[in-house]
Amino acid sequence: DNCGNCDSDPGNDCVPDCTGTWGGYALEDECGECGGDNSSCSDCAGVPNGNAYVDNCNVCDNTPSNDCTEDCAGNWGGTTVEDDCGVCGGGNADMDDCGVCFGTNSDNLGCGCFEPGPSGCDNTCGSTLVEDECGECGGDSSSCSDCAGVPNGNAYVDNCNVCDNTPSNDCTEDCAGNWGGTTVEDDCGVCGGGNADMDDCGVCFGTNSDNLGCGCFESGPSGCDNTCGSTLVDDACGVCGGDSSSCADCAGVPNGNNVVDNCGTCDDDDSNDCVQDCDGAWGGSLEEDECGVCNGSGPEAGFNCEGVPLDFAYNQSTEQAFYYFYTVTINGDSVN
Repeated sequence: DNCGNCDSDPGNDCVPDCTGTWGGYALEDECGECGGDNSSCSDCAGVPNGNAYVDNCNVCDNTPSNDCTEDCAGNWGGTTVEDDCGVCGGGNADMDDCGVCFGTNSDNLGCGCFEPGPSGCDNTCGSTLVEDECGECGGDSSSCSDCAGVPNGNAYVDNCNVCDNTPSNDCTEDCAGNWGGTTVEDDCGVCGGGNADMDDCGVCFGTNSDNLGCGCFESGPSGCDNTCGSTLVDDACGVCGGDSSSCADCAGVPNGNNVVDNCGTCDDDDSNDCVQDCDGAWGGSLEEDECGVCNGSGPEAGFNCEGVPLDFAYNQSTEQAFYYFYTVTINGDSVN
């Protein structure tokens, strides 16, 4: 080959380097320079064909976001800044105590910036105190309260230590001289006497002479029975409170002489008293016939009461007479 090597392998044939020398060792660098060291196309960081650059603060990198800037004084990478009031390097020197640029501290009314000024009846910062009903600042209205706790009220404590504003219920002194006591004069005018000097009829210092036995101020026993409130009298029979019936006759006449006969008729005429008829009935109308038979019809025609035919009737001594008997009974036995 061009380098003097004899073989049959074309793959190892020598070639010229970048200088044109066959089999030489010179190479082009990354910048395309033969035998170069890559510096001709390197960036500030030494990277061939790199994109790093040096900013205004002489810092080499490829990050634009951290490139240094010019401060308010015109210095690249300087730290001088405008303060809150827009003054370059002013350090807020133009700001008042309340942080107001070019202010005059007018935002502090005495209780701090932007806070309300002194307030309340005591005129202090943040105070909400007001005068109470007694006119005291921050008071509880107790300094002018009455006994009931009402400011400027008119309640008062009476002699029984009761607090109100009602004179009509103020306690009074009892008859024993005790304020609010309950001892009173009784009906006899005795203080705390409890009506002990009153008799049973309610008469003070009385002797019960108003009770005659039937109650106070009532009449005494009366009437024929001598009892309280009685108006009874003896009746016509002499019975106290009676109705005169105990001695009345059948006609209701007290002590009368009317009587009831056997026929139930009441009068005082014994001449009209009823009698028994032949049958024994009181006031009956039955009579005996001529034969002596009660309610009989008399003898059979042609016969006498003894049943003897009138044709044979004759007068004769009984010693010589013959007698005809229809029936005969001897010692209770019938003889036919």
